Amino acid sequence: MPKLYTGTGDSGFTKTLCGIKLKKNDPSIIAIGKIDSLQAALDNARSECKNKTMQQAVDLVQEKLWQTCGEISFGRTGGPVKSPVEENDVRKLEGWIDGLCEGKEFKHFIRFRNKAAIAFSEARVRSREAEIALLPMLEGKKLRPVAFKFFNRLGGWLYAVACKFEKR
Repeated sequence: MPKLYTGTGDSGFTKTLCGIKLKKNDPSIIAIGKIDSLQAALDNARSECKNKTMQQAVDLVQEKLWQTCGEISFGRTGGPVKSPVEENDVRKLEGWIDGLCEGKEFKHFIRFRNKAAIAFSEARVRSREAEIALLPMLEGKKLRPVAFKFFNRLGGWLYAVACKFEKR
């Protein structure tokens, strides 16, 4: 049975899904790590959320994050990436944000106390970190602009969800 560890990382390198050996501080590896961190935060947020519709929304977002990691690791869309982020995914996030924010004013930053709200706020922070890590990929034309736009909207949606659970 194959082992979980390879030893490749012992010298500061890792391999992408297409077999390219990169330093662990390569921008693409950093970006994938930040998205992985966001995935973990979303797992926690989903576990704190008992709203089935919201759980399904998190599932859809996580699928798009996973697809984006594959796109970065393979260095292209297509191949095993069957459902890359598209403009309609950005519009879906915008619709969710608009629905959550309808009739509300956001004049002050909110401190969260509800467990689900805290978990979604943590995911928001990690989505911003992932977005920052993706900027070199966007600038180097190794990430499609629509995928970057998705991450930009994702932070707003996660904040709106946190506010919903905080009931503000």
